[in-house]
Amino acid sequence: MGPFILPPAGCKQISRNGSSAATEQEGDEVAAIILKPVTGIFAGTPEYFAARRLADEHGTLLICDEVITLRLGVGGFQEVLGVRPDLTTMGKIIGSGLPVGAFGGRVDVMEVVDEVREACSRAIDTLPEA
Repeated sequence: MGPFILPPAGCKQISRNGSSAATEQEGDEVAAIILKPVTGIFAGTPEYFAARRLADEHGTLLICDEVITLRLGVGGFQEVLGVRPDLTTMGKIIGSGLPVGAFGGRVDVMEVVDEVREACSRAIDTLPEA
């Protein structure tokens, strides 16, 4: 995030060097660790591998923002790093110049998203027609 963008309510923005301390302090209250490789966490750095370990230890999702770095290859920057996140965000290049975004991840995580989508669809189907 840039210097003029505040994190959403309930979120904390921490430096890559502070992820271990923050996760240890917050424990199981951390819902997700979001890595944005373009901001400087590069291949083989201890911070990246520590994020995967911390996520596993605390039952936290590891999300990799590949909106910019997906163009490095089919597997994006996560393939270069050799670390597999639980969710991946993608954009820009998958739209061939059109404004588009997508996300994907582990089957068990995506099943939760599918359940929410199904519930929303059922709710919309029950609305009276205008």
